[in-house]
Amino acid sequence: AQMQSSSLYCLSASRDGDHFVTGHGLRSSNLKLWSIGQASALSEFEGHREPVYSCAVAPSGGSFASGGKSGRMCLHSLSSDGPVREWKGHGNVVQSIDFRSDGDAVLC
Repeated sequence: AQMQSSSLYCLSASRDGDHFVTGHGLRSSNLKLWSIGQASALSEFEGHREPVYSCAVAPSGGSFASGGKSGRMCLHSLSSDGPVREWKGHGNVVQSIDFRSDGDAVLC
């Protein structure tokens, strides 16, 4: 998967600067994990069937959160292609998402 394959809506880098996550406007393969210095995605993640407008890598670097057009939010592990947790009650587009500084909570 190459970076120019779709509209880019969000990007979040890990604290160590080794990798970053991007959210796109595709109906599938709309979340991707990249390594700094490589031109292709390391992984693609499922969980959203609509554009992903927000993403945030957790302080630990082992997971990330995403939010989409439908109001759905997902928590993903870097070692799994699907979400490990989902929230569906937001009711609006999730335009911003982040972790609390200790990594124990997702904020939107």
